[in-house]
Amino acid sequence: MRLAPSALVLALPLGVACAGAVPVSDCTRAAAVQEIVWEQDCSGCAEGLHLRFGRDGRALLTVTGKARFRTADREQAATLAPADFDRLVRALADAGFFTLAPLHEDPTLADGRWTQWRAGCTSGSREIWRRDTAGPPALDALDAVVQAWRLRLWPAS
Repeated sequence: MRLAPSALVLALPLGVACAGAVPVSDCTRAAAVQEIVWEQDCSGCAEGLHLRFGRDGRALLTVTGKARFRTADREQAATLAPADFDRLVRALADAGFFTLAPLHEDPTLADGRWTQWRAGCTSGSREIWRRDTAGPPALDALDAVVQAWRLRLWPAS
């Protein structure tokens, strides 16, 4: 059977996406997690937040401004000790991050605040997306951990 060129164009992105999929178990080993990213925003918010914590010791806070609110983007860097990064990875594991469903939303909400977590590993990543407060209490606990680290590293943010 011969595929039409249009079928190949459609199949190629699907094959690439599937080939890059990494089993969740690859990200459960603390040593495999290289970065933790937490992002939160909403369409009515004056600013969005993006935090990146790296095993390499670099931490970055990016505040994303929005033109309609006349807020500006800004970034602040900080240093994170290896033991502190391991504590963040442990908090993810303790909250069940690596076994939670990837999507948590209330079907009655079409807008509002959203949060995304990502654990970047040596060969892939694990992501969870949440609308407003949908999902298990473990996600609230993770939010609290990230906010505590944000205030510790960037007290004036």
